[in-house]
Amino acid sequence: MLGIIGGSGLTQLANLDVSHREVVRTPYGEPSGPLTFGRIGSRDVVFVARHGYGHTIPPHLVNYRANMHALESSGATQVVSVASVGGIRGDMGPGVLVVPHQIIDYTWGREMTFQSGGDGPVIHVDFTDPYDAAVRNLLLHVARSVGEEVIDGGVYAATQGPRLETAAEIDRLQRDGADLVGMTGMPEAALARELAVPYAALCVVANWAAGRGDSAHGIKFDSLEAVLHLAMTRVREMIREVLRMGDPRLLRVARPVTAFGTPQLTALLRDMRDTMAHLDGAGLAAPQIGIDLRVVIFGGMVNPRYPDAPAVPDTVLINPEIAPLSVAEEEDWEGCLSVPGLRGWVPRRTHLHYLGFDETGRRFERTAEGFHARVVQHECDHLDGVLYPMRVRDFTRFGFVEALNLPGVIEE
Repeated sequence: MLGIIGGSGLTQLANLDVSHREVVRTPYGEPSGPLTFGRIGSRDVVFVARHGYGHTIPPHLVNYRANMHALESSGATQVVSVASVGGIRGDMGPGVLVVPHQIIDYTWGREMTFQSGGDGPVIHVDFTDPYDAAVRNLLLHVARSVGEEVIDGGVYAATQGPRLETAAEIDRLQRDGADLVGMTGMPEAALARELAVPYAALCVVANWAAGRGDSAHGIKFDSLEAVLHLAMTRVREMIREVLRMGDPRLLRVARPVTAFGTPQLTALLRDMRDTMAHLDGAGLAAPQIGIDLRVVIFGGMVNPRYPDAPAVPDTVLINPEIAPLSVAEEEDWEGCLSVPGLRGWVPRRTHLHYLGFDETGRRFERTAEGFHARVVQHECDHLDGVLYPMRVRDFTRFGFVEALNLPGVIEE
């Protein structure tokens, strides 16, 4: 099971198919909050927000021992830490993602070891390479697989906080060899090593460190939040996985949404929009990212894959109902993120009426035809456990894109 520690800007994972939440007690006190268990794609995940789910715990008061012990005792076999940092090195400006390879500890006064004395022997752990090579490689591989640029390597300076550093302090850190500065990297990494839990960090550069770049005369807090939001969107892409055909969760009938305007629904829709935009999609259904709810999105952008297709309105469609307005059908090529690399010749009704709710719970209805009608039917099929290959009638017109040599296809 993968443990994820979310830092500033990542206090929840909307794409986590939650199975349960659990308040975990440890010999070292309470973690920052309840652990959230579930799945992202095909992977079991346990998540904790380092600063609490309301971001109320400052870095020097985080119970790092309880967080790490809780993850390990709950079955986490690898841990990924997501942390916001300041950039010191010239190529590590705002918005850059970094997988560091080394760390320097400048913190003090924190509970920094599980060894608190007593009858047991003193145990020394090797900390030459503080981050696990396999977990670092996993992060780098995932980044490449989604087309995300990540800097491989950097020295993380862990400072005490919660105040930011002076320009002179950053000068000192740079002389010491630091490339990044943050407040939570230690003792978290050392505690993971004591428990023999493979651990690595994914750092999001939120701002230039003091005295660098546009922070030369002070940190610009007004722009920091926007940068962090955009960068965390990219982080979510890296830890999100689109389910593929064969996963039984794609065959489930999704549950209706019963509460509108909630933070959870808002976060889900943000994740869905990010995924659709990142992949130049025409639409996306919540079950494809492991969320068992009757939610689809589509339209709203000029898609380079269908330059001649008529515009489809930007739509959030929740708890949809579809009624054909004629028996006429039209066949065309379709593809799907859940059936990668394949295309099929799929019949769809040409004219239909659909109704549902937007994210605020407002009911609306529309008529659709042609491309618009096809997109609606394709996305809503996912809510009933139907993938487009189940609708293919002629399997001589179903296959891999490179074999079919198609000039243009429908793809989510």
